[in-house]
Amino acid sequence: MQCEDFEKALEGKRVLDYDQGGLHLTVDFKQRTWAVKFKEGAMQAHFAPRWGASRFRILVGGVPWYQGEIPIPDFTSKIRL
Repeated sequence: MQCEDFEKALEGKRVLDYDQGGLHLTVDFKQRTWAVKFKEGAMQAHFAPRWGASRFRILVGGVPWYQGEIPIPDFTSKIRL
């Protein structure tokens, strides 16, 4: 995923909306929340949190900006087909 407005939204603590290729991502940097919706087969098995954690790697301008594993102790999900 590439998004040119990521750094501007982060610095301004604004909402970032990304909608491309069946992936809709909303990140609210002020509220520190995010939501994602997958359509048209965009969901891939490695996107789903497993084993109580999720791994992230974010590149800004091709340079690693964040990489880490976030624990998800009480994870539940709904899959709609």
